Amino acid sequence: MVQTTNRRAQPSGILGLVEELFALKQKLHALDERAQLTDALSHSSQQLRNPFVAHITAEAQRGEQLSQEADTSGPAQLEQQKRELDSLTASFKQASAIVLPLGKQSILFDLYKNNIARWRSTVESQYSTELRKLMVRIALFGLIVAVVLGLSEIWRRATFRYIHDLRRRYQFLLLRRFVLWCVIGITIAFALATEIGSLATFAGLITAGIAVALQNVILAIAGYFFLIGKYGVRVGDRVQISSVTGDVVDIGLIRLHLMEVAGAGADRQPTGRVVVFSNSIVFQAAPASSNRFPAQIFFGTKSR
Repeated sequence: MVQTTNRRAQPSGILGLVEELFALKQKLHALDERAQLTDALSHSSQQLRNPFVAHITAEAQRGEQLSQEADTSGPAQLEQQKRELDSLTASFKQASAIVLPLGKQSILFDLYKNNIARWRSTVESQYSTELRKLMVRIALFGLIVAVVLGLSEIWRRATFRYIHDLRRRYQFLLLRRFVLWCVIGITIAFALATEIGSLATFAGLITAGIAVALQNVILAIAGYFFLIGKYGVRVGDRVQISSVTGDVVDIGLIRLHLMEVAGAGADRQPTGRVVVFSNSIVFQAAPASSNRFPAQIFFGTKSR
């Protein structure tokens, strides 16, 4: 069950993989600290145990020596040797009661160190696997970006080579820039995302919020492409928007600038006033008396 859960939660995006690598690195650091602490405790236990082991060894050797001397000793010496052996036995029991738990503790320390070593080997293997995945994701992301940039450069060169009309060339270059940044943005989003479903939900909510908050701006940008289209207007055209007549001085991505003219017939002269309209005006309803162009924009008599 644990393995299944880990497999389902396994990160796939670059951010998720980087986060997982940091987590695994912290695990390795924690395991190294635990191993060092275990070695220190094991060393302290060994130092505490060594004097008692040496004392028991010395008492065992003394007891063996007394056993050999008993064959040639008299009654008085035997009585003294018996008392010494009883003392050695009591001391041996006391030392054994201390040495035995310390020995068991040393065995537990060895088992714990072995478990930490196996655990660290598993985490290190997982770290290497995640690092390889991250390198592959980064290489794939770089390859996709390189391909996109290459196709964008081919688009640019083809535009300059085959499209000689400056206006149409500008339109194609603008469209190329828009497509390029959209594709790069989508590529970055998919490369960094961990779960595609969550990304799609998040992107949908963000798109809906942007559409509501920037609806006028989006409408103006859409109107810009109508204005620069085949039947749109150019800089220098004389147009009438609502009740304002003027010459187009600039067509921006959001706004249209007119130099207002006043007068009658061909004697109209600039008034010096620059009138600014949002490009979204092309989507406004035209008066019933005209059907030549949508959104209350009418061409004047000035030649293009």
